[in-house]
Amino acid sequence: MLTPHGDYLAVMRPDSVWYFLVYPQFGRDTTLRSPMMPADAFRSMGIMRVPVSGAMATPAPLGGNPNEVLFTKGGRYTFELGVNFETDAPDSLYTCPVDYGPGT
Repeated sequence: MLTPHGDYLAVMRPDSVWYFLVYPQFGRDTTLRSPMMPADAFRSMGIMRVPVSGAMATPAPLGGNPNEVLFTKGGRYTFELGVNFETDAPDSLYTCPVDYGPGT
């Protein structure tokens, strides 16, 4: 993908639940939840590899819930990269559907 790009990477699981993989910290407590990498470093990455085994993500909305295992169900995962995801005017720059499950 082209760089620099947005500082958010989110994914909707097959059960329509949203998770954040990368997001700005804005002084949040990272004891139980944290992004896969700092948003500033992510903005300049052309490729990011997400391991299926053990990948953790922060449930939306960003708040008090701890990170959870991301790939728990087979089906379509829709990744979105963009800016301002925590506002009334989010802007998705890229969307990428990924089918996950046995044999995919």
